[in-house]
Amino acid sequence: MGIWDQLNTRTLFGSSKATAAQVNLQEKDIHIQESNRALLSDVNLINASLMRDGSPIPGTQKVVTVSSDSSEAYVDLIKPEPGEVWTLQSAHLSRAGASGSSVTSFFFYDGTTRAQWFYISGSSNDIILTSDDNWPMFPLYFSDSCWGLFQGTNGTTMGTMTIEAVFIRVR
Repeated sequence: MGIWDQLNTRTLFGSSKATAAQVNLQEKDIHIQESNRALLSDVNLINASLMRDGSPIPGTQKVVTVSSDSSEAYVDLIKPEPGEVWTLQSAHLSRAGASGSSVTSFFFYDGTTRAQWFYISGSSNDIILTSDDNWPMFPLYFSDSCWGLFQGTNGTTMGTMTIEAVFIRVR
């Protein structure tokens, strides 16, 4: 059965929209070789139709709010579904009930290893993390194989660290 036969009951939008996982399942065994030129062109057409070309996908932007009140906790900032890729647009950190200096760390995580990409330390209760002064690395992409975590710790009294982050899906 070909890629078209497997996706022929799916749509571009609505409740029957082809999901990233469904398209990935059909693409996974396609070899990049000259005899597959037509099939590779079909894959490109399907991906472009479903807005899976790396550009922002309309209607997918979302605000994610996550909190932690434990200095030991690593909290998922975003963990995309298989086949999805999201990019961070903006983030805001607030803390409540805390005293002393706090450290907020952000990590890429593959399920085994945490790789820190950023941390901020200070006693402010309200920080826009994605300003040029605080967050020097853009764009940041997250997928199901490497997603985002955060951890907040406070010096004197652990309060609640809350991150509000804006993401948009690009695949």
